[in-house]
Amino acid sequence: MCGRYCLFDTDCLYDRFNIPAKYHIPLSNRYNITPSQLMPVITNDGENRLRLMRWGLIPRWVKSPSHPRLIINARANTLVDKPTFRPALISKRCLVPTSGYFDERSYFHTTI
Repeated sequence: MCGRYCLFDTDCLYDRFNIPAKYHIPLSNRYNITPSQLMPVITNDGENRLRLMRWGLIPRWVKSPSHPRLIINARANTLVDKPTFRPALISKRCLVPTSGYFDERSYFHTTI
């Protein structure tokens, strides 16, 4: 399970994902991104848009989101079965650009 990731070469995100200039936001390279931090994601409501979102899922039954315990991982084979993830899987999807991630064995894996 991934608990940290990195994002560098941020200048190429706009061209690679066809993001209009009106959705450009200032970005910097990050090498140790942790849960609960604001990071760029790509959404699409008719056109690709870059926006900052906090890493972690707050389940819909949490009454006070001021201090929630964020869920940061999910198993792909149970996403549809779990009520925690089903609504997000169906209607609240985004693309999280990464340059690599760190897993529980502390290896660095690069992504394409």
